Amino acid sequence: MINISYRHGTNLFADINISIGHGTNLFADINITIGHGTNLFADINISIGHGTNLFADINISIGHGTNLFADINISIGHGTNLFADINITIGHGTNLFADINISIGHGTNLFADINISIGHGTNLFADINITIGDGTNLFADINITIGDGTNLFADINISSDHGTNLFTDINITIGDGTNLFADINITIGDGTNRFADINISIGHGTNLFADINITIGHGTNLFADINISIGHGTNLFADINISIGHGTNLFADINITIGHGTNLFADINISIGHGTNLFADINISIGHGTNLFADINITIGHGTNLFADINISIGHGTNLFDDINITIGHGTNLFADINISIGHGTNLFADINISIGHGTNLFADINITIGHRTNLFADINITI
Repeated sequence: MINISYRHGTNLFADINISIGHGTNLFADINITIGHGTNLFADINISIGHGTNLFADINISIGHGTNLFADINISIGHGTNLFADINITIGHGTNLFADINISIGHGTNLFADINISIGHGTNLFADINITIGDGTNLFADINITIGDGTNLFADINISSDHGTNLFTDINITIGDGTNLFADINITIGDGTNRFADINISIGHGTNLFADINITIGHGTNLFADINISIGHGTNLFADINISIGHGTNLFADINITIGHGTNLFADINISIGHGTNLFADINISIGHGTNLFADINITIGHGTNLFADINISIGHGTNLFDDINITIGHGTNLFADINISIGHGTNLFADINISIGHGTNLFADINITIGHRTNLFADINITI
């Protein structure tokens, strides 16, 4: 093993650098442990060369109440096989002023997890960046967990290049009472095969001031779900954007669930490119007592085949101040239903618009259900 350990209350003004050459076999762990109440003014750099086989973990553990003013950088070369985890654990009450960067080269096989865990009451002023090269096979999860009462002032970015096969989940979990001032960005390149879920879970009483963006390239096959879950009593001031490229096959659901008593001041946008085949549902569920001040937009391109439902469910006692828009392009075949359900005691101050392009074949129903004691102050428009 390679073990580096610093005591509590340490000030580090110089870098920790671990460099391992090309074609190496690592059978023992790399462990870096830094105690509580530490100030880090210099980078932690781990560089592993091309064609390397890792059979043991990379573990970085930083204690509670730490201030990080320098980056954590892990760079793994092309054509590498990882059979062991990359684990970064940062304690409670930590301030991060510099980035966490994990870069994995082209043609790599990952058989073990990438785990980043950040404790409660943390302030993040710098980005978390995970970049995975072309032609990579992922057989294990990417997990990012951020504790309760955290303030995020910088982005979480996960980027997977073209021609990648993902057999495991991407999981981002953010605790209750969190303030997000920066974006969550997941980008997956063209010609990718996704066999496992993308899961984003944000706790109750959260304030989101920045976007959640999921972008999936052209010619992609999705065999697993995209799940976004946002807890009760949340305020959303920025958009949720899901963009899927042309010629894509979707065999799994897109699920967006927003809890009760939520205020939405920003749009939910789902855009699916031309020539797409949808074999699984698009589900948007918004809890009771919600105020919607922004649009729900679902746009599906020309020449698309829909074999699964579009479901929008909005709970009781909701106020809608902006539109629900569903647009489906020309030459589309719909073999499944469009269902919009709005609960009892709702006030609708904005339109419901469904527009379906020329030369479309509808083999399934369009259902709009509005509950008892509802007040409609705006139009329901269906254009075919």
